[in-house]
Amino acid sequence: MSGISSDQMNRALPLGDLLAFDDALRADDTPESLLGEVVETLRRIVNSPCVYVRLRDTERELLHAVAFAGIAPELVEQLRAIPIGPDVYQPLLHDAYRQSSSFLVPAEALPVGVPDTAAIARSAALLTPLRGRGDRLIGVIVIAWPVPPDPATVRMVEAVARQAALAVENVRLAERSARLLAKEQLLAELGRAVGATLDLNTILRQTVDRLAAAFGSGLVALLDDEGELLVAAAASPLTELIGRRLPLADKALAWVVQNGRPFVIEDCRSPEGAQSIFPPDVMSCVIAPLRSGGRVIGLLSVVSRRVGAFNDEDVDLLEAIAAQVSGPIVSAQLYAESQRLARQVQRRADQLAVLNSIARIVTATLDLHESLPLATQQIQQGFGYPQVDLFLLDEDASELVLVASAGQYAPARVGHRQHINLGLVGRAARSGKIVRAEDVAAEADYLGLRERLDIRSELCVPLIANGKTLGVLNIESPQPAGLTAEDAA
Repeated sequence: MSGISSDQMNRALPLGDLLAFDDALRADDTPESLLGEVVETLRRIVNSPCVYVRLRDTERELLHAVAFAGIAPELVEQLRAIPIGPDVYQPLLHDAYRQSSSFLVPAEALPVGVPDTAAIARSAALLTPLRGRGDRLIGVIVIAWPVPPDPATVRMVEAVARQAALAVENVRLAERSARLLAKEQLLAELGRAVGATLDLNTILRQTVDRLAAAFGSGLVALLDDEGELLVAAAASPLTELIGRRLPLADKALAWVVQNGRPFVIEDCRSPEGAQSIFPPDVMSCVIAPLRSGGRVIGLLSVVSRRVGAFNDEDVDLLEAIAAQVSGPIVSAQLYAESQRLARQVQRRADQLAVLNSIARIVTATLDLHESLPLATQQIQQGFGYPQVDLFLLDEDASELVLVASAGQYAPARVGHRQHINLGLVGRAARSGKIVRAEDVAAEADYLGLRERLDIRSELCVPLIANGKTLGVLNIESPQPAGLTAEDAA
């Protein structure tokens, strides 16, 4: 019959309780539950076919339907879905319709094409304002009234409306206090969590977990060295974006990065929306910058499947979370970079040790048949490469001859010959330049061996002395992009 639960109907208040409404608030009361009791009781007392309430958005001028009695479920859904602006009610407030501080609007004067008129069902409508402290309008009670009311009944409805408005304001104040307390607790917990670690992944995970708890969604995107935004962490329903680069051509993202200020998109379907960023079912979002040292290092974003889902409090909370985690993120990035440099220094030291060992092997004997296999094995084991092959160039035959092989694959045939015009090895020999293939399948001149079908990346280093190519050192890996520019160096 209406949007009121059976528990609320059983709790419909007698008139005396309604007039002392503000004194009987419960800890779990919400504006919707309070007004649900009001409309159910008013409908019974004034014998109206239907009653409903529209509450004014605390930050916008729109009036949202929140409580219903005697209205069909399909009309309830329409009323909930369509907020009403002041322009709809303003033309109805004629002095000729005034009843005390309310207005009794004839059925023929009600606006056409809005669910409110359909809900009234060809009755006159009594519009009774809900006014809070300072006579501030916070909503309106709409009562279908088939017969002219007597002044005493209207005054009774207005008295109930005054008490209900005060109760709603008190509940809203309690809700705001609870939200502020929850915000402080969330920020305190997040501060402890991200301040106790230098692991970037842990910080990002803690951040998106708190975003999901506060907003039901969230992502963290960080600017990389190329100035591109990479989604580093996300909570449902945005997990599919992890690892994706966000387009800085998008107006909203570009504005946040350039100005270092948050951006709210009420409707992602609008021209300034973010349809190129988020899944198609995302209707609204907030984007806030991560700032450190006066520069933007990334952003946080939360989304909703509802249009206009976020208010100023949400923006403030997202900015506070961004401020809380920006410093720890930068510290973790610096720590990770210092660890990378330390590993690089150690790797260089290990490489020098391997090179010294190779030099000793080569100078210890003039027998290439003995020294080259030992040197190849030392390169493979010392640098930890999966497979290393050494080719020498036979200039007369224009062929590369395999003279040594070491690694995890079955040793290739020593003495195997390959024309200099074939394969990546041949390309390196002809050009005298390093050839690095992150994906050998994408190389048209890749020449693989049957026993090495799982090779995915290859590095070919020409061996040059006095400007002359002597051969090629060939390194292979089963991992895509398994051989880096650092290996080539």
